[in-house]
Amino acid sequence: MDTKRKLFEPVGSKADFPALEREVMRFWKEDGTFQESLRIREGAPRFVFYEGPPTANGNPGTHHILSRAFKDVFGRYQTMKGRYVERKAGWDVHGLPVELEVEKELKISGKQQIEAYGIAAFNQRCRESVHRYVVLDLPLLLHPVGLVGDQVDVGPGPGLQGLPGGAVLPSLRDAAQQPRAVPGLSR
Repeated sequence: MDTKRKLFEPVGSKADFPALEREVMRFWKEDGTFQESLRIREGAPRFVFYEGPPTANGNPGTHHILSRAFKDVFGRYQTMKGRYVERKAGWDVHGLPVELEVEKELKISGKQQIEAYGIAAFNQRCRESVHRYVVLDLPLLLHPVGLVGDQVDVGPGPGLQGLPGGAVLPSLRDAAQQPRAVPGLSR
């Protein structure tokens, strides 16, 4: 046995922090760190934290990272206390903000112009808009800051269930079936 083995590798004074961050994220992914944290706590008391998710109608900003990082502290703390803490990144894909974004893109406004454009075509543009922001942009922004969890499927198909707000519905169903984080809080 090598008794001189170091527990931690030295970090020089000229560290490349973005490269170190990518290496840690790669390791967490390859090692299945998050999945293992769930597996070893199966059957433990659950901690459920419902957050107000970001709206999928614009490019992500630093406020998305900051709010997710603050909220992530609660899940990590409860995980360290031995509770089973699933983390699912949800996105608010309900109609109005998404529709307004698409109206801006198409340079139209209101029900009559949407009907003239075609409701089916407009709904498809809404789905594409949600897909562009949620599937492509936000995960790339959140994972590099060490936030872990499962992404809610909001891509074309079952995740949206054919509706811009389809991804929200399973979360609402699940929320209604879970015990409250605050004991005694009525439904």
